[in-house]
Amino acid sequence: KAKQEQQFKKQPRKQRQARRAMRSKDFDTLHKIVKEASFDKDKKNIISIACIGNRFDTRQCISLLSLFDFENSKLEVLEIIAPRLAEREKAYEILEQFTFSSHKEKAADILLKAQHKKRKKN
Repeated sequence: KAKQEQQFKKQPRKQRQARRAMRSKDFDTLHKIVKEASFDKDKKNIISIACIGNRFDTRQCISLLSLFDFENSKLEVLEIIAPRLAEREKAYEILEQFTFSSHKEKAADILLKAQHKKRKKN
């Protein structure tokens, strides 16, 4: 573990920051703003803007998805957030936010496509 931390610290600062999720305080502010938005369209727009220059961990993604009542809206939000997930080890937990197996499958596809695109860039 210490070796991994040393390798992480050797990376350029910009690269290290790109892998970190949004700070808790900043995320709490974002969550409050999204929660107070009246319409799903407005919530999605706020999340899209927040994705510029920010990454999210699994817990944060789940928290944002929980602000939407309809699974189709959750899937749309997941498409926005998935490429910005900083932590992919626990991404399977996101699937539990969906009730129907067909939506879980779509969510899994979104997560896999986001991972595949990320690998192509590297």
